[in-house]
Amino acid sequence: MSKRSNLVVVCAGDASLHEGYLEPHRNYDLCVVYFGEQENRFRSESEHYLACKGTQTQLLERLFRQMPGLLDEYEQFWLSEDDLETNTTDVNHLFDLFRDSDFYIAQPSLKPDSYSSFSMLTCKGLGSCETNFIEFMCPLFSQKSLKSSVQYLSESLTGWGVDELWSVRAIEQGEKLGIFDQVQIGHYRPVGSSIWYQNLQTDPHQESRQLKLKHGLIDRIPQRFHPSVEAPAPGDSGGLPPTSPYIIGGQSGSCLRAVVEILLLSKRMYMDLDDGSEYPQFLDSKCMRTVHRGTDLVSDPLRDLAPGLADPEWIMQVLKSTNSTDYKFSDLGAILQQELLVRGRHMRQWLEESASDSAGFKRCMNALGGKWHRREQWGWKEPHSMYYLPLWKELFGRFRFIHVVRDPRNIPKSHRQAEPEFYEALFGENSAQGQGGSTADFELCWAKANLGVFQWAKRHMPDDYLLLRAEDLAGQDEKARRETSRLLNFAGLNFADRGKTDAVFRLIKQAQPMPQKGLLAEALSAFAYR
Repeated sequence: MSKRSNLVVVCAGDASLHEGYLEPHRNYDLCVVYFGEQENRFRSESEHYLACKGTQTQLLERLFRQMPGLLDEYEQFWLSEDDLETNTTDVNHLFDLFRDSDFYIAQPSLKPDSYSSFSMLTCKGLGSCETNFIEFMCPLFSQKSLKSSVQYLSESLTGWGVDELWSVRAIEQGEKLGIFDQVQIGHYRPVGSSIWYQNLQTDPHQESRQLKLKHGLIDRIPQRFHPSVEAPAPGDSGGLPPTSPYIIGGQSGSCLRAVVEILLLSKRMYMDLDDGSEYPQFLDSKCMRTVHRGTDLVSDPLRDLAPGLADPEWIMQVLKSTNSTDYKFSDLGAILQQELLVRGRHMRQWLEESASDSAGFKRCMNALGGKWHRREQWGWKEPHSMYYLPLWKELFGRFRFIHVVRDPRNIPKSHRQAEPEFYEALFGENSAQGQGGSTADFELCWAKANLGVFQWAKRHMPDDYLLLRAEDLAGQDEKARRETSRLLNFAGLNFADRGKTDAVFRLIKQAQPMPQKGLLAEALSAFAYR
């Protein structure tokens, strides 16, 4: 029997990173469950070893079924995925923190540049922070908590829903869950990109839903939160992080509002929305419900927080400088750069102030009947945001852009008034000398503007960019369900309620026949559902 009381269990493939935390001064033993192709890979460096194939839940279930003595031999366990970057000193510290805490299940936080499904996992400098959800990626268990949780592994092929199940059950028993911001690990493989994900035949969303239905959790999914961030005390400088907004943009009339309302229905995201929303109870939430000081008038971020940015004249100046939406911020003239930064910084300052508005948070909670839904994401909807992606990059460093496109031939006439100046700015020629008709001008302006946004984002923020087709999103079939799932997963929400999302959708007309050549054909082909 080992003299160490801690055990790290890693399900390792051939490219596993666990060798980065195997220095001699470690206070833990290592158990490798190897699913790669090389015989005895990692065997010599581990105290316990098992080679088998399967998903992570299958591998862990088989390990504890074949080696049940592990659950009695060790006092603390860290179940680590094989793509986590850390070091021996930090893992030692993690076990020490867990031993000195009263957490039933816990985990380290993620470095700010990590890939993550949930923003609450990213380090916020809060020390040891109580939460209500511990993800499957890297949980810490005591002997007692692992023995009570290991039973759930056999119920899921993908692992989706297992972490919500053990989190809810622990809280029901009066236990505490926690995140240690003192230890930050790196996770640099995009979520869902591993080989077993790519070969998976089971729909993880459906399996998660079935698991939660079986255990009666469908209405008790944890609303993932860091309490000190989500409910700041008066005067605190906390609040939602102002550095990673979700921005929704695209051609006006492309179902942008439906996207916002779907996110609002999740009850986990702050978004700006106009007065016409069917969900006004969400609108006095603390971050993006912007209000003129001393009045009850609501405002759009670009129109009122960044004066002038939504004015066609400012967009014109950008397009005339670049003839494209695919440009570098440095391509703009020095004076124009400065003007845009002044307006953008004014907006960012207001957002930072709004993020610390504890009174707004309480109003939102009261409007929701005191259910204390915790939001961890925030952002805004403004069609003209699509013209300023390089500016948002300058201001926020990292942001996430949801780009909604629609076949322009399906966009209502009320949204089809093409600006002749936009055509001239994009194409360098007068529209009267070009296509000669407002409808054709509109379609070509849409095609070139959206293609430029697509090309820029795929180069500069490939993992923070989501393209949605309105035709797919607004339908009422399985394609719409898939598109909705993509949206929710991109926002780290990972759930879809069919009844609620169907209530938001509006049927739109079928697309006209696809043009076979030209710029419009290129744009529609690039945006086709894959």
